[in-house]
Amino acid sequence: MAQAPHLVVLGDLVLDIVARADVMVEQASDVAGTVRFRAGGSAANTARSFVSAGGRATFIGAVGRDAWARRLVAAARAEGVTIHAVPVARPTGRIMVLLGPDGERSFVVDRGAADLLEATDIDAAWFRRCDVLHLPGYSLFRRPLADAAAGAVAIAHERGAAVSVDLSSRAPLLAMGRRQAWRVLAELRPTILFGNSGEVAALTGERQEERLLQVVPILVVKEGAADKE
Repeated sequence: MAQAPHLVVLGDLVLDIVARADVMVEQASDVAGTVRFRAGGSAANTARSFVSAGGRATFIGAVGRDAWARRLVAAARAEGVTIHAVPVARPTGRIMVLLGPDGERSFVVDRGAADLLEATDIDAAWFRRCDVLHLPGYSLFRRPLADAAAGAVAIAHERGAAVSVDLSSRAPLLAMGRRQAWRVLAELRPTILFGNSGEVAALTGERQEERLLQVVPILVVKEGAADKE
């Protein structure tokens, strides 16, 4: 390509509060560890990673009218991401990430402003020279954000851009329901679908990944550390 590919990502820009315990957490007691604040959000993290790999990235999402929103937006811009942050009357999303000594992660999620992006907030000009639109599954689970995602997909298809979707998390997929999740994917017509083995199994059943090829031409099943073997 004459210039670096352009990825547009729609979804969440949130504050991650990462707590790592040195030993297994004890109920009703305390253990030593570390607590750090980090810029997070599945969508924003994808945009940052794409820029660090040499691409161009645009983030679209809703944030609160608070100091954390200003800090997170400034941090992402400093990393080279173009930001279209729509302010709404809810606190910026926050996620508590609990890391065990074995590296296993658990989450306590307060998505706050992140789910409140409206379809009417989307400006087609933000998709100029868009090569790929990427949607985390979190952008599909709740309205009005899901409506904004559908509107963005319509613009992307109209402009000949590819669409990618990451299933993101098993529990919200199960809460959405298999039938509804399949219907949403069929309507979005993504070019490529990402998911780990648990997320894919939530939609297809164990070891039936091929079924998803009925609605998407390219399926990538992630296996975590096993990908490196």
